[in-house]
Amino acid sequence: MTSTLIKYNVILIVLCIGITLIHNSSEVKKDVILYYNHLSPQCRSVLLTLGAFDLEITLIPIDLLNGEQLPEKLREINSLHTVPVLEDGDFVLSESNAIIVYLVQQYGGSDHSLYPKDLKIQAQVNQILNFESRTLYPAIKNLYMNIHFIII
Repeated sequence: MTSTLIKYNVILIVLCIGITLIHNSSEVKKDVILYYNHLSPQCRSVLLTLGAFDLEITLIPIDLLNGEQLPEKLREINSLHTVPVLEDGDFVLSESNAIIVYLVQQYGGSDHSLYPKDLKIQAQVNQILNFESRTLYPAIKNLYMNIHFIII
């Protein structure tokens, strides 16, 4: 079980690095900004969602583990001082699942396969998103912390 979780986490990291490189190498749309940390599963979820669209954004990495302070602008727009934070013009969201749903609805175009219009299917998608944030992420975080402190 532990090795499987580690494998999935490594796969997600590799995918997000690839998505980050793709987005960083393209022309940037200045009015959509994502503040993120590449180690955060919530941020990786948002990055993976962004990878499903042809949306060019500005990515601003925040290295919280090495004590990097949050940029003043981020502190002003997000009173929780957490990442990810999406800034789309004057609209700001700071929770990964809300960001994911917003991105799909705002930029998904006519393809609603990621968040279908049917309310029952949306409820199932929301269930999975909530499972990730309430059950899966805490388990991965505990696993990571145990491995991190064993290595140190």
